[in-house]
Formats: sequence, C-alpha cells, structure tokens
Amino acid sequence: MKVKSFGCSYIFGSDLKDCNSDPPWPRGSKSTWPALLAQHVRGNKLDAGYECHARPGSGNFQITERILNHVVQHVARFNPASLAPTAMPPPVHQHGIFSDKLHCLMQDSKDDIFVIGWSWIDRFDHHKGTNAWQPWKTILPGEVDKLSQTYYKHLHTEYSDKLNSLINIKLVIDILLQHNVRFLMTFIDDLMFDQKFHTSPAVTHLQSCILPYMTTFEGKTFLEWSKQKGFAESATRHPLEEAHRAAADYMITVFDKQNTSGLVLQARA
Repeated sequence: MKVKSFGCSYIFGSDLKDCNSDPPWPRGSKSTWPALLAQHVRGNKLDAGYECHARPGSGNFQITERILNHVVQHVARFNPASLAPTAMPPPVHQHGIFSDKLHCLMQDSKDDIFVIGWSWIDRFDHHKGTNAWQPWKTILPGEVDKLSQTYYKHLHTEYSDKLNSLINIKLVIDILLQHNVRFLMTFIDDLMFDQKFHTSPAVTHLQSCILPYMTTFEGKTFLEWSKQKGFAESATRHPLEEAHRAAADYMITVFDKQNTSGLVLQARA
C-alpha cells in the first residue's frame, strides 16, 4: 500500500531542509506530514510507501487534473472493468506524472491512499506542456508581469475563484468515491467555504456537498493551525519541520483511532 500526495508547496514541502527543488526532476520532502503519515502507515518503510505528486505553486485546476490522471491509472490496474474501453490509459502518462517514480509502480495496491491538499483559490492554471515534470504554468497574485497584471485587473473575481475550485473538488470527490479510492483531503484556503461574500445557491450547495469530506487540524487549516501553535515558518510562509512533525502526530493519532479500511479518512475538530 502507498500514500500518494497531491497539492501545492505545503504538501511538496517547500523550504524544508531535505526538499530538492532543482530541475529537471525536483523531489518533494520526506519530512512533510503526508510523508510522515506514510512512514507510519507502512511501518517505517518510507521509500516503498510514499509518492509525492504535489507541485509548488499549483492552483486547484492542475491539482484536479493530476489526481484524475492517477485515479484512471489506479482503476486501470485494479478495476479495469469500471472504465470504458476508450478510457484505458497508456502505461505512462504523456505529462510525465509517473516518470520520477517508475520503479515504484509495481508496489501500487488497491488500498493506496490519496492525500490531497487543495491550494489557494485565486491561482489560475494554464497548460503549457513544455516540461514533463511540470507542464502547467500558474498565474499568482502579486506577480508583476503583464499577463498576471492583466488577469487580476480584468478577468479575476473571487466568485469565479470560489466556484471553479468547488466544482473541481466536487468532481474529484465523486470520482474517488465512484472508484472506491481511499482518500484524506485537506485545504489551505478557508475562503473557499466563506458564505458572507461572493456567494450564490450554487456555491453554498457545493460547499455543503464538499465540507463533510474535508479533514482539518483541530478545525483549522494546516497553516492556521501551525501559526496558532507558534511553529516556525520560512520567509515564504511555509511551516517548517517542527510543524510538519506535530501535524503528522495529530493525523496519525486520528488515523489510528478510526476504521482505516474506510473509504474517507478524516480528522475533524
């Protein structure tokens, strides 16, 4: 069994000491809370039981695409009858999502757990396809290039951000449940669940559908929880090793208390 993680820099482990961000094949940290959870689940055999598919700077659209690619590969291995014949994937996806972990493919199992950390909703992903490890480009708030300034001045709205992220997350949840893929899902941006501003019946309905599947750290996001506990952060607002260790301890405690054969693994307040 493996733990496979998806998300942005908070899952990748940016600014942790063992994180390798060097091109062309960066590797996520093995000191993040998902990696430490995997180490616990697999009985300390970390290299055999953890794959990090997070990408720093990711928005929720590309996280969705990356998860769905892996779900199709997962289902094709363990339940191919549930896929339409035209949906059968090639052995290795063209975007290179498995290229850094090909040696681990034979260790996949039907009990693999997907750990997902949804990103900030105001990021805009567009596909470039020029890099196998990261074929996406993301427009981020605060950037000074002309494209970013044009997007945030003329196209960006909080309502669109919220609605798009909620739609993507609902799609991922439905497909994970449909194919009996076990998952633990977190989020970093609580604006996604705000109902005071920029809302609609569609938004509130999606929020009510998604929230029951979300895992929290004592009712907070990982970043909020880390700040409340007083853990150190990097200059770019990434919680450091002590925070990840404590977060892993919290998740492990909850993980061990529940029926780990269940489909949705949750740590709620």
